[in-house]
Amino acid sequence: MHIDEDKLFAEMSKLPDFDCYPLPAHWYRKYNIKPVSQPTTQEFIESGYTIKRSVEMKDLPPIFINEPQQNGKLVAVVPPENIKVEVVSRPYTGTINGVLPSLIGETKQE
Repeated sequence: MHIDEDKLFAEMSKLPDFDCYPLPAHWYRKYNIKPVSQPTTQEFIESGYTIKRSVEMKDLPPIFINEPQQNGKLVAVVPPENIKVEVVSRPYTGTINGVLPSLIGETKQE
């Protein structure tokens, strides 16, 4: 089945959220569509987009859950795997000009 690209564009462009869909790259030149610009982080923060979207009126009412769901069904937790851990430590013997590296920054210079 072959879909005519021009017909597809004509139908998609009728959608109210057409600018939100990913489009083929060559459509931007072919149909003279303005490319979507990406704001910088500072521009996004200054726009207050997140706050505006969080307080705007929504189509759906909020969902309130006032009672246990599925009669308070609990999911069994898988017991942890018993892994033997062994810590081996030994003193550090490397020095730089006779001084331990942890003390190099602490040496006093006169």
